[in-house]
Amino acid sequence: MKFHISLITLLLALNIQAQNSYFGKKNYVSVSGSLNFAIINSLVNNPQYAYDEASDLLIEKKQWVRYNYGIAIGRALSDKVGIAVELSHQNLKIQRNSSYSYHFANTGETYSDVKFERYNTSIFSIAPRLELYSSKKLFPVGLVHQFGVGINMASLILKDDYKAGYYYDDGFVSSDYQITDAKGILKVTDPLKATYINFFYGLNLRYPVSKFLILNFGFRYVMNLPKLFNDFYEPSNPYNKEEFKLNVRYATRLNFVHMNIGLVVPF
Repeated sequence: MKFHISLITLLLALNIQAQNSYFGKKNYVSVSGSLNFAIINSLVNNPQYAYDEASDLLIEKKQWVRYNYGIAIGRALSDKVGIAVELSHQNLKIQRNSSYSYHFANTGETYSDVKFERYNTSIFSIAPRLELYSSKKLFPVGLVHQFGVGINMASLILKDDYKAGYYYDDGFVSSDYQITDAKGILKVTDPLKATYINFFYGLNLRYPVSKFLILNFGFRYVMNLPKLFNDFYEPSNPYNKEEFKLNVRYATRLNFVHMNIGLVVPF
């Protein structure tokens, strides 16, 4: 009799635990992609320049759409609260924010109205987050509120044929505006890296498509941590870490809303 009572008690406990999660699973792994329509950023920031081989000119470009991809692993702490850690990566186009002039005293050469081609920046992010679930019975299915902090590490990627445009004057000869490889003008302190922090809130809907697979879609609002000091930094040659940090900040400061879609596998 005691055995039967113990067995019934155990089965009831397991049944209650299963009701608080999706088929009794408390963990999940997810893969996702995210789109950010950088409309405000593109309108407010200075134009970017891309090299056009057909015309041999630097032409203005806008990066209206940005994307990234990531993977996350999470666990339910209770029927309403969970935690997760997300790893993600994106390639971002960065532009020095205005045109510059350089004078080399030892040669008497002056490069004026210098514009540089935009360059790629690789950004790797680690983001711990807290999750609040709207459904008490089916973790991780249903509406999910996410609150997190992102630690972002940006690295400069320069092409071998990185271009620059300028007027040239050596005191005797002046030139029309010309395009050439930037290596002779811009010196880069290697490696150039920047770390910055942002906070985010996300709202996602997780909809089961099978016993082992859940569709996830929603949006995320991202706010970059404001800098406590003056944003202005004098353009430099060589291109240094402080100016690179500033360029990254300008490129990411107004990336508010990110739309995301992905798949979740509970286990």
